[in-house]
Amino acid sequence: MINQPVQRKQVLIAALAIFVVAFGMRLLSQHDTQRDVWKVQTVVAQDYQRMARLLREGGVGGFFSSSGPLADPNMLGHPPGYPIVIAVVWKLFGESDRSIQLFQILIDSLAAVFVFLIAIEFLPFAVGVIAGALVALAPQFTWNSVLLLPDTLAVFPLMLAVYCLARAMKRPRLLTLILAGAFIGVSCWL
Repeated sequence: MINQPVQRKQVLIAALAIFVVAFGMRLLSQHDTQRDVWKVQTVVAQDYQRMARLLREGGVGGFFSSSGPLADPNMLGHPPGYPIVIAVVWKLFGESDRSIQLFQILIDSLAAVFVFLIAIEFLPFAVGVIAGALVALAPQFTWNSVLLLPDTLAVFPLMLAVYCLARAMKRPRLLTLILAGAFIGVSCWL
């Protein structure tokens, strides 16, 4: 009885419900932990934000300018993906911790949906819904989504890569495999 045909409408409704529950739980976590977030790896979070400010001022080309502060090898203690994300989020929504957190909450909620989508590729629909719901409600995931660290963002591209591979198992396409590899690379940059 594995992989019974499921209508797209059922998948869409379940995915939307999982997203709404995940987003709501993460917003509640943000509200509950707003004073505690800065207690977790404060110096690392400040370094990411400092690098994001430098990126906003000098652009990505600052990595290649020998006189720029981004060219300092000590700046690359971590991959530059997260500071790039922070700089883009700040440009779009204003420079605040809350804008970063809301973006991370959005992406982490989408990751819960992709757990569901991956599960229904291999398992019955009900199992996929349960898997997505458990991710949506998991306290450790809600907590990580509000930390000013790249951990939660690095998961989403991996979920996309696994989803691409799951789809490629049924319909092998070179583009799908290339996308899976690219998503893994994006995750490493974060």
